[in-house]
Amino acid sequence: MPSEVLNRLLELTGLLLETQAPLERVLQIITDQALELFPGDHASVRLLDDTGTRLLCGARSGVGVQNRPMVFRAGEGAIGWVAETGRPIRLADGQYDSRFKPSDRQGFSIRSVLAVPLQDGGKVVGVMGVSSANPDAFRGGDEVVARLLGNCVSAFIARARLERLSVTDPATMAFNARCLLSRLVEEFERVRRNRTRLSVMALAVSSEGSQSDVDARMQAAADRVRLAARLSDSLVRVSGHRLLLIMPDMDREEAAGVCERVRSSLLDYSRGGEPTGPAAHLALATWNERESAEDLVAQVMASIEQTTTG
Repeated sequence: MPSEVLNRLLELTGLLLETQAPLERVLQIITDQALELFPGDHASVRLLDDTGTRLLCGARSGVGVQNRPMVFRAGEGAIGWVAETGRPIRLADGQYDSRFKPSDRQGFSIRSVLAVPLQDGGKVVGVMGVSSANPDAFRGGDEVVARLLGNCVSAFIARARLERLSVTDPATMAFNARCLLSRLVEEFERVRRNRTRLSVMALAVSSEGSQSDVDARMQAAADRVRLAARLSDSLVRVSGHRLLLIMPDMDREEAAGVCERVRSSLLDYSRGGEPTGPAAHLALATWNERESAEDLVAQVMASIEQTTTG
């Protein structure tokens, strides 16, 4: 192994040991470093949810980061295969390998893939992957280095995964209710400093049926909200059948446009005949520059309550 590669791995391990950065930033450091080490143009770290079935996107670097990340399940696609088997993968050309999952929503070209499992105590907790628009971009030596890199960062990844799961609702992949106030306070402090606006949208689906029925409706609704929202917006599951979308730097007129896109997307979903199609109610509130975070949430939740009972 070239000495410069070994030095990079040692430097990365030292940096992760010393950094006090948020865990999202730690994952970003890892994906940035992966693009320095391997001849790829996109790198990602994905963590398994608490059910061990869905791969959540923790960080990405390179081309396509402006696009919303795809959701993978264990056993689905190349990285899903790695998560399910616990084995690394090196695809010379995804066009000729059944383990690769092509998609028009990817937003960038992928021909070759290198991915390794991230493990904690012998159990897979995530996958680190690098891809290239060129076929046969990775060699055997790259796989060796990728496995070493995975071993170096696995402890930090396991910590990141536990941190993420502690604030994430497993059904919708939205933040859970425990995060609501802290996320709002964080945004309130920022908009006050920058003298910008802040809007919030509440969404409620039917609470009828079993918990799995409600979760399915909420998952579908959350996916539709994400299609209409920006990457900078925060989606929170505030209760069993209610979601809240926090939209910083957005006035009421702009936020109303988001609401309309969500409403239209939900309507199209229901017309598709899905059995769990979420018939949802929406409400909107914009910060008046005087009220507190708690008051803003109370206002929009009162509005959604009136909508669902009216």
